[in-house]
Amino acid sequence: MDFEILVALAVFTEKAVTWSRVSEAIADFNRRGALVPSDIQEAFDLLGDDLDQMLATAPPEVVGLS
Repeated sequence: MDFEILVALAVFTEKAVTWSRVSEAIADFNRRGALVPSDIQEAFDLLGDDLDQMLATAPPEVVGLS
């Protein structure tokens, strides 16, 4: 596996883990009936869009390993 694939995989994995953790935090806010701050919701949405774009344009090796 070449270096570029490893870097892409690391970046994608880090963003996916962050997105997942924030998703859990937002769900916790919602369960408690608390409002999610708009800046957090906006950043979460942007990160999700970024992940979607990365997945759509990633080399097959990155998609297969992630």
